[in-house]
Amino acid sequence: MGYSTISPLPYTSILKFTIDGRPSIEDTHDLFSALISHISFSTHRYMFRNYSNTFTSEDAIQELGTFKFTKSFESTEYTNEVISTTTFQMCRDMAKALIQQFLWTRLIINAVEPSNRTYRDKGLWRLSSKGLCVFQEFCVKTKMDIGKFAAYVDPSARLIFLIQIERLRDNDRINNKRKYISCLFTIMIASLPLRHNYFNVGKTTSEDAHSIHSSDFGSTNSASRNMIFSDYFPYIKILPNDLLVGVSYKYPQWSNQKSSFQQQKALLQNLSPSSRKFKMRAIFTSLLCCNWLIEFCTVASNDEAESIMTEFLNMGWITFYDEKYRHSEYIESSKSITLNMTREGIKVVMDVSLKQCNDVLQQTVDDHLSINRRGSTISSSSNSNTDSYHTAVQHQSLIEEK
Repeated sequence: MGYSTISPLPYTSILKFTIDGRPSIEDTHDLFSALISHISFSTHRYMFRNYSNTFTSEDAIQELGTFKFTKSFESTEYTNEVISTTTFQMCRDMAKALIQQFLWTRLIINAVEPSNRTYRDKGLWRLSSKGLCVFQEFCVKTKMDIGKFAAYVDPSARLIFLIQIERLRDNDRINNKRKYISCLFTIMIASLPLRHNYFNVGKTTSEDAHSIHSSDFGSTNSASRNMIFSDYFPYIKILPNDLLVGVSYKYPQWSNQKSSFQQQKALLQNLSPSSRKFKMRAIFTSLLCCNWLIEFCTVASNDEAESIMTEFLNMGWITFYDEKYRHSEYIESSKSITLNMTREGIKVVMDVSLKQCNDVLQQTVDDHLSINRRGSTISSSSNSNTDSYHTAVQHQSLIEEK
C-alpha cells in the first residue's frame, strides 16, 4: 500500500500523511465525503446487468480533479499576523490512489465483484455501509441535510454501527492504552459470529444480528434490558447511522437513539452477565477479525487491522492455535491462520462486562434511593404543611368563637 508513484511535493503541505504513506484517516474521510456530496449516482450497465446507485472510476477522477485544496497557516512571530496559503489541484494519479485508499478503507465496494478490492479504470463503485456512516458524520459536521442522500442507500446495504477509533493527533496512530484497547477487544469478541467465518451480507435487519449473536434474552432482567452501548463502553464513540436505519431525517438525534438500541441489542445481550448463556467465540481466523475491524471500525486498511490484532497478541489476550505459528510476533490476515482466546483474554471480556454492568446497576440503585429520599422529603414536608394548616384553622376558629 503505497503512494511512491506520486510526487509528494504538491500536497504534503496540505494533506497530513502517516509514516506508512497513507493520508490521515480524517483527511481520507473528508475527501471521501466531499466526493460523495458532489458526485452523481446512477444506474450503469455491465455484462447485460444493471447496477443501481453506482458511479464509475472516471466520474470519481473527474470530480476529484475539480477540487481545489487550500490550507492556511497563521504566524504569531511577528507583530502583524501573517497568513500563508497553499493551494493545489489534484492530479489524475493521485485521484486514482485515493480511490484505491477508499477501497482499502472499505468506504466503497466494487459493485460487480464485492470481494475485489483493487482499483480498476473501468470499475463501478457503490457506497458501503461503512461509507454511509462516515458520510453522515460529515453531513452532521457541515450541517448538510442528509435526507436528500437517502437514495444512495442500496437495498443490499447491511445495518451496522461504526466504531470511531481513537487516534493520536500527532501521528494518526491508534490509542493503544490498555483501558481503551480492552474495550475494543471486548466489542470485537462479542460481535464475532458464533458460527462460520463470514457475516451474512444478504440480510440487513437487526433480527439477523440477533441470530448471529445468540443469547437468552428472556433471562435478562429489566435493568440490563434498558442498558445501552455507552453504559458498557463510555470511552467508545459510534458514528450515526440514520441513513442505514432509514429513520426520520428531521429529528436524527431522537430516532438514532431508538434505532441504535435495536441494532446493538444482540451485542449487549452477549455481554449481559445476568444471562444464562454468556456466549463468545473462542477460536477464529485472523481474516475474520481483520475484516471485522475494517468494516465495523474506522480502521484505515488491512495493515492497520493486522497491527491491532498484533497488539491483542502482545497483550496476551489471544494466541496462535497452530503450533507452527507459535513463535510468530506479528499476525497476518489469512483464512488459514487460526487464533484462540487465552484465559487472560476471556477474563478481559468478563471483567468489562461485569464492571460496567455493576456500575450501571449501582447507579440505578442510587437513583432509586435518591428518588425515595426525595419522595419521603416531599411527603414529610407535605405533612408538616398540613399540620400547620390545621393548627391555623383551629386558631382562627377560637378567635371567631371569642
